[in-house]
Amino acid sequence: MKFYQNLEIYYFSGTGNCLSAAKWIGQKAMEEQCEVNVLPIDRKLKPLPPSELKTLTGFCFATHGFSLPWYMLKFITRFPRAMQGRRNVFLLNTRAGMKLYKLFTPGLSGIALLLPMLIIFLKGYRIKGLLPLDMPSNWISIHPGVKEKVVNSITDRCERIVNKFSDKLLQGKTTIHPIFWILLPLDLIVSPISIGYMFIGRFFLAKTFFASAKCNDCRLCEEKCPVGAIKIVNDRPYWQFRCESCMRCMNICPKKTINTAHLLAFGIIWGIMLLPFYSDIVNYIKQSFPLLYDSLPILIELTVGTIICLPFFWGVYGIYHQMVRVKQVNHLFTYTSFTNYWRRYIARGVKASSFKGNK
Repeated sequence: MKFYQNLEIYYFSGTGNCLSAAKWIGQKAMEEQCEVNVLPIDRKLKPLPPSELKTLTGFCFATHGFSLPWYMLKFITRFPRAMQGRRNVFLLNTRAGMKLYKLFTPGLSGIALLLPMLIIFLKGYRIKGLLPLDMPSNWISIHPGVKEKVVNSITDRCERIVNKFSDKLLQGKTTIHPIFWILLPLDLIVSPISIGYMFIGRFFLAKTFFASAKCNDCRLCEEKCPVGAIKIVNDRPYWQFRCESCMRCMNICPKKTINTAHLLAFGIIWGIMLLPFYSDIVNYIKQSFPLLYDSLPILIELTVGTIICLPFFWGVYGIYHQMVRVKQVNHLFTYTSFTNYWRRYIARGVKASSFKGNK
């Protein structure tokens, strides 16, 4: 006898890793004759109304900066409380899986599972499953796309893991993958980095993307951006601060024109290091409000850095966006971008048409 009558999965996927995992679980549930809804949270999706059927709810998302995407965090924070009984929930995060010869190497989650676990628990839900899933890494700004042979090997392994996880979940069992406990100490060690990513890192990355001179104005990046962060300014894609750096635009671009401006990134970092008033402001707070600073030193420094850096990013990027319209300047940033030479990545069986658009 089936334990659940209804399965609803909300996912946020940049290049298809979470979409694939959600579909694998959905397929298993359909084999159990469950009613299944696999829903992208793109474009401010609203949660389904409460079902009278016995329901299992899942949240699938990538790990960004050792945390979950800000967009998914907001979605979970605004998710309705469990009003009628304690509904069951599972969490699945994909992270930077790689392979070294025959050894599968895991990524790290940081607070990607811990933070939503706490929020969901406080909302009155019962955590029935946790799965950190080491799907192929898609962070093309940092490394080349994974080779097809390695992608297939990692994906096959992950599918087997998800199927075993699904079997236990759908039987009503509580299942937490052992890798969660094994890497928990390391996740706690790297978790402070997630604070820096949330306050500064994600905004910084949003201002490093640009389209090379090969861009043919197809606007697929604008159409398929899951958070609507790309707009066309002067016939060029322009990335706004709400960009999640999910890498979808870079990896689905038919002409492979979207790159990371590594030269700009290094220039911004160097420029911030030369700003004298950053240390002056921090020292002023430290001397004037010692108790406050001693209690929250990291938070204060991040807040000051954010207040200074965001206008700096915005101003530099605005100038840069105009400059790359000049062919010679565009070529300079294109040929100094590592991504111009690296292969791209999109999950096996996933295409641009697999993602929801805004048209």
